[in-house]
Amino acid sequence: GLGMLEAIAAGCIPVAPSRMAYPEYIAKNFLYSVPSLDQSTGGNSGNSGNGSNSRNTSVLLEDEMLYQKLKEVIASFSKPETTMPVTDVERYKRSALLPAYRKLIDTLLNRY
Repeated sequence: GLGMLEAIAAGCIPVAPSRMAYPEYIAKNFLYSVPSLDQSTGGNSGNSGNGSNSRNTSVLLEDEMLYQKLKEVIASFSKPETTMPVTDVERYKRSALLPAYRKLIDTLLNRY
């Protein structure tokens, strides 16, 4: 997450999976979904108890979804009506977080 926030602050266009904390700060049209392995294979991963095939299939599926989303995002920027995504990363900067953390720590210290 921190690397993504740093990249956004530097002006990069974010493209991320729609899980973890990414949906909290990245616009939906820059997120991609990865169906669960069970949904994509009908619950049958085609292996006989070997978990590595399942993991490999999952990684390949996520790579394909990322590739498709990147193609979509790149193609959208060839259209004149496309605007850059606005992601507020200011709230994660140290200067914004420090006062709240100091207040929280002071409150905890004063309780004990």
